[in-house]
Amino acid sequence: MNFRKPQDKTGMALVALVLLITSVFVLMTAGAGELLNTSMRQASRAQSNRRTNYCSYAIMQRALDKLSTNLLYSVDPAESGAWETDPELVYQLTIYNNYAGTFSNPAPDGRYVPPYMVYIKVKADYRDYPGRFTSSLFSKAYVGGQACNFAIVGTEKVTITDSVVDAWYIRAPVDPAGTYTLTRSGQGRVVTNSIQPNHLNIGGASWVNANVYWGPTGLGPSGPGSVLNVTSTVATPIPSGRTQAPATSPTRVPRYHPPANPTLGSMEDKVYGAGTASLAPGAYKSLSVTGGNLNLAPGEYYFANNITLTNANVTVPAVSGAHPCDIYLGKTFTATHSSVNWDHTLKTVSPEAPLAPATLADQAQKGPRTMRVFFVGSGAPNFKDCKFIVEQNSKVALHASGKAMRVKLTDSVMWGGVKGYEVVLENSQLYYHRVMFDT
Repeated sequence: MNFRKPQDKTGMALVALVLLITSVFVLMTAGAGELLNTSMRQASRAQSNRRTNYCSYAIMQRALDKLSTNLLYSVDPAESGAWETDPELVYQLTIYNNYAGTFSNPAPDGRYVPPYMVYIKVKADYRDYPGRFTSSLFSKAYVGGQACNFAIVGTEKVTITDSVVDAWYIRAPVDPAGTYTLTRSGQGRVVTNSIQPNHLNIGGASWVNANVYWGPTGLGPSGPGSVLNVTSTVATPIPSGRTQAPATSPTRVPRYHPPANPTLGSMEDKVYGAGTASLAPGAYKSLSVTGGNLNLAPGEYYFANNITLTNANVTVPAVSGAHPCDIYLGKTFTATHSSVNWDHTLKTVSPEAPLAPATLADQAQKGPRTMRVFFVGSGAPNFKDCKFIVEQNSKVALHASGKAMRVKLTDSVMWGGVKGYEVVLENSQLYYHRVMFDT
């Protein structure tokens, strides 16, 4: 009789389990490998995209830096080349510049470029893999115009109390041998972008010889909810023929960047007392002049903190409209019973007794535009609390501009214009001065 040995079912089950685990492990290993390869490919693509993005942003920033010193900078047709810091990448840069208002619109891609603006296009790519990791940027940048037809821009609010705002043009002759003429003009504008009630106030005994505009959808020019609130006791606070209307588009105030690092350790505090001193263009921590005279020169000054003038006289004898004195400022400008650039103003404002033609010609080349103050803050994107304060019988001739600038002109006289966030005039005179066709 033959006997068959019973099968070892436990052993077979163990073998099957081992085979199953092995199969699962093989599948998991293969899956993990594929997942790892996919992750590596995705990381490589992301890195490649970042590289081209960094390149396009860098080329854009370089273009903006050049525009900050050359308002007419243009690149048309496109400039192309290798990016210096990553030679595997190539770029194309095109700038359609309409700062002077002479650009033949539209750009080739159909975009409209308004006056005082530039349209910038940047494309970055790999030299050996064109079209695979392309990064493209488009921007319309506002390069501004300090000597444009604005007496006052307060993007948030404008308040004029017991004050005068007046506008003048010096018109150049058509014939080079002709005579310059002085013209009182209402084309100097007072503007706010606000659409809130009573955010453009003209009160007390005020007179505004300028066109008045507010935010495009704001109500007005009078009545409940009106942005323009005129309570002046003057018979005609805004002369007839001057526009009172919402603007067709908001007015831009440029954002300027510091020309030097605000925390640069080598910058000095410049402090002057009685006597006469001179200060060369450069980067400084602050400026304080008390009871003395200070001469500035054409060129670029940077004060990371404040300018404080008390019973002081600041002159810029060698400047011209073509070579101005540009001051970049971090925080506050305060002039108390002081004179700033006062030599470059019209010495009479009566149309019945105009200046001599030679003097007008000199003013056409100079005037308040010979000094410009740009508020830059700390360089951070959302800086605030930049202040422009002129008080106690001060006399200044300049253009001041800054996106966050708050203006307070009290018991003083100013020739030029201001463009900022909020503007307050109290018992003061602001004479807007522009040379006709000046940009």
